[in-house]
Amino acid sequence: MLPIVAWLAVYVVVFNLLGLMVRPWRERTWFKVLFLPGTILAVALQGTAALLCVGVRCKAAPVKDREPSFRFENGRVPYFAGALFVLVSHFLLYAVFLLGVTQLESKGWMRADLVALPSLDASELLAGYIEVDFRGFLAGFRELLEFARANLLVSLGTLYVVAGGFVSLTFSVRYCRWR
Repeated sequence: MLPIVAWLAVYVVVFNLLGLMVRPWRERTWFKVLFLPGTILAVALQGTAALLCVGVRCKAAPVKDREPSFRFENGRVPYFAGALFVLVSHFLLYAVFLLGVTQLESKGWMRADLVALPSLDASELLAGYIEVDFRGFLAGFRELLEFARANLLVSLGTLYVVAGGFVSLTFSVRYCRWR
């Protein structure tokens, strides 16, 4: 359980840093059009998550300039519904990613199983000893890059759609706090 929590923390940090990097451009039309498949995927996933979790009206503007591609109309979200919205929208993105990658792997066009995250041993961690071995991760990542070079179009297409969806997901700290 501890490795999952640790890697979720890494995911949140990466997601927030990426959000900070693209913030000046995310609401611009050229950015939305450049990543249109990912933007539409993010809007669809967030719309689904909003229907399941939030219960307030939403507005989608996948190509409108200087407006978020997805937002809640009145800006107010019920208690903790925003946090649930964020979790469900990211879960849906991950589920779509897994389904898509599984289909690509079944056709032999991708090998995502090559990379395994480093593990943390909870008993050693409680004893004050932390050892994280990245050698397996780096070796798997190197193999994944070599396989991606052989299947360049599929790999770049997958990265393009997933990266576009990832940077288009709406996240605000106000969704996750008590009001």
